[in-house]
Amino acid sequence: MLSCKEVCYIVSEMQDGKSFPLGRRVMLTIHYSMCKGCRQMARQMELLSATAHQFGKSRKPVSSAGQPTLSAEAIARIGKRLVENENSPLDDD
Repeated sequence: MLSCKEVCYIVSEMQDGKSFPLGRRVMLTIHYSMCKGCRQMARQMELLSATAHQFGKSRKPVSSAGQPTLSAEAIARIGKRLVENENSPLDDD
């Protein structure tokens, strides 16, 4: 019988793409049938992995310096504001 600690290790390794022999996977299934905590932990790990995967897909591109890039519309708005501010008098009083 696998301990909860071993199950955590196996689930983590499986999330990283490591495969385990059939016997080990059967022992994991048996452990899940008796341990609600490990079943929940495995579901949470799956959810975390899926969420991280989705986040990775939705991330905006970054520049070579590692900074997020701006859309062309955002750059145009910033440029317009800079020009507007350049042409407006400053209040020095």
